[in-house]
Amino acid sequence: MLSPKSIAIPVITAFLIIFSNNCIADDIASAGRSIFNNHQEAVVRVSLIIKFRLFMNGNEKKKSESKTETTGTILTPAGLTLISLNTTEPDKMAEENIKRKTGSQMRLESELGDIIIILSDGKEIPGTIVLRDRDLDLAFIRPAKENELSFHSLWTVKKGTPEVMDLVFSLGRLPKLGSRAATISMDRIHAIVTKPRTVYIPFFTRELGAPIFAENGSWIGNMLLRYNPSGDTNPPAMFVILPADDIMEIAAQAPKIETPANELK
Repeated sequence: MLSPKSIAIPVITAFLIIFSNNCIADDIASAGRSIFNNHQEAVVRVSLIIKFRLFMNGNEKKKSESKTETTGTILTPAGLTLISLNTTEPDKMAEENIKRKTGSQMRLESELGDIIIILSDGKEIPGTIVLRDRDLDLAFIRPAKENELSFHSLWTVKKGTPEVMDLVFSLGRLPKLGSRAATISMDRIHAIVTKPRTVYIPFFTRELGAPIFAENGSWIGNMLLRYNPSGDTNPPAMFVILPADDIMEIAAQAPKIETPANELK
């Protein structure tokens, strides 16, 4: 017959394990909420008008226009905003994929129309792309006109370097249907690729343009797309986190916009 002591020990042990796991979960949730509260306003939606022209054998066959939204991250107090370049040029990947699979002489051209940065409070700021880096999938947007706003940004956030299996958090925003509410997701670093340049690979995160943070609140980088246009890899693209230091180094090259005096508010 089991003694009370022999029954009590495993029960107490199980309780301590459950209590410990709950404490760890509470710590993770607390870290996530802190990141969410501190940086959600630096994450915005960016509205894009994209005009398409379809050509077959050199002849224009169709014109169309679409409105889309993507996630952006405000990098500086002046409003310099990062988005994935691929979200502004959906024709590039589509055209190359069709040519590779069918040998078609189709050519798809796109042109950006209006760009609107939609802030967390719903305020709309017209913008313009001032710098592109196709290899790294970077597009930088500045407000089209000077204004007196000081944007909530990641300018002063400490940067971090993760290790494999580190816990990370991504911030994002729902689309218009979800009232563009701020979101946060939890993930882990699946792999670290060091060539041709260092990028971090998450398990699940797929929101292009989203900033990624370590559990201690440091900014790791942003979710972007590494794409091989040659078609000699399968799949031809993968989601990667480009380090924050690399992003800011390139962002420093973004030219300023000179607003004509008669357009200043």
